Amino acid sequence: MYHDIRTEHAGYTYAEAAAIAAENDEEAVPAFCAMCGPQENCRVYAFRKNGRMTRVMGMAEGAVNRGGICAKGAAAASWVYAPERLTTPMIRTGARGEGKFRNVSWDEA
Repeated sequence: MYHDIRTEHAGYTYAEAAAIAAENDEEAVPAFCAMCGPQENCRVYAFRKNGRMTRVMGMAEGAVNRGGICAKGAAAASWVYAPERLTTPMIRTGARGEGKFRNVSWDEA
């Protein structure tokens, strides 16, 4: 059973996150959320199963967020694996605003 992610929750300690992960054959990995960067970031536990992030929970030990997590942070697994996400650099080939681009190598970018 997945636990709810709530912004008012005081977060989870590593022991709690590891226990929740074990219930679902996952691994809890201490991490930080970069959605609002580059300032200090919220500390989170990223849950991983079969090499893929499945969800994120707030880290109680986090000095910035003190276990809370915002909607952007809670959606991290969704945006990491979104099919629309850019995975390669692109160069504009048409006029500005025309929306025409081509994929390029990292070296060319």
